Amino acid sequence: MKIFLATLAFGLLIASGIFFSNMTGAVVYKEPVYEEVSPQRFAELMTGDVEIIDIRTLEEYYSGIIQGAVNIDYYSTSFREELSQLDKDKTYLIYCRTGSRTSNAVGIMRELGFNEVYVLKGGITSWRNTRLPISSPF
Repeated sequence: MKIFLATLAFGLLIASGIFFSNMTGAVVYKEPVYEEVSPQRFAELMTGDVEIIDIRTLEEYYSGIIQGAVNIDYYSTSFREELSQLDKDKTYLIYCRTGSRTSNAVGIMRELGFNEVYVLKGGITSWRNTRLPISSPF
């Protein structure tokens, strides 16, 4: 009887997936993240392993950036190509001047298969209005 109960309990564990969960070697699908965030949240996210992309024009970029941002000009004919060369599994923080361009940029990033993208709500304008630091791109 003890063997029967032990076998039954073991079978229930296997059937429920509790015993062998995450031991199958199966790839777990993670839902992509595309989220608009406040300047404060954007700043919090900057402390992790992230890439910051400023999609403004070069002239706008030279007027001051969020520290660590690289420029990929949304209006450049190579915008999509430059994005396609980035690691799709990294976390990206993107911004423009007011937030208008980022919605289109996120659409492109979705098409290209990016997994985690956070957009600065209101762009660098909201960042400045919140009195968060602006850096020189030089």
